[in-house]
Amino acid sequence: MSSRRFVVIRRSADVLLVLACLALSATANAGVLLTSNNVRAEFFSDGEADRDTYTGTGFPASHHVAVASGVGVVASEIQVDHNQTAGGETLSYAFDLHRTANELDFAQAANVDMSFTVDANTTYDLSGEFHVRDYSRNAGRVYFEAYLWDQTASSYVFSNRQQSINTLNESLLLGGTAGDVSNNSLIGSLTGTLEAGHTYLFLYVATVQALDDDGAGARGAGFVTLEFADAAQPVPEPASVAMWGLGILGLTCCRRRGLRRQVVL
Repeated sequence: MSSRRFVVIRRSADVLLVLACLALSATANAGVLLTSNNVRAEFFSDGEADRDTYTGTGFPASHHVAVASGVGVVASEIQVDHNQTAGGETLSYAFDLHRTANELDFAQAANVDMSFTVDANTTYDLSGEFHVRDYSRNAGRVYFEAYLWDQTASSYVFSNRQQSINTLNESLLLGGTAGDVSNNSLIGSLTGTLEAGHTYLFLYVATVQALDDDGAGARGAGFVTLEFADAAQPVPEPASVAMWGLGILGLTCCRRRGLRRQVVL
């Protein structure tokens, strides 16, 4: 075999090794394509409803919706934040609700229609809390619900419904069954994997409502967070960083070796 042919074969092997190193070190972000998003803050009093909404087809970096009661006090508000990192992305909804004392008046925070598709197997992590403080001795209705529905498979990935009507200063945690009525339910897990190519629907609702004229009202505050990460490689590991370094070093060595051979010839 001629020396020139040997050099060509060896340089080709070097390049293939470098490409393999780079391929092994690559990490992919969670591929979440949002198709619809509807965030709603609502206040109901004396038979009249008032609401503020955000509707879009993308994740807002930050958005605020709020509605005031008839006396000018903010009765329902939601702060939506979206953060994206190398390992995935996080959606968080922080809400603050104030209901009046009139019978059947309520304040509500909801994400009533968030539809999205994942283009690769993607892990999810749900968390949430809802804490209510009653200003009188009469407990009102407290309702906390969230679900993740696989529209492609027509099945729940996660579903949680909790409701109380007799508990003062109620506190509910997403994933629990702490409500004091019989129709509390829990399906699935707060964490899991979403299948590539499937379309999902996410919803949450938090409501605080007066059941009688209690003379004082109540306040409820909490949050819901939904995190996504690539199922195969959620975060870059030290080994990945090392492989990138080897790949770059290999490219540099190949280039220097070629230059030296040109000088010798």
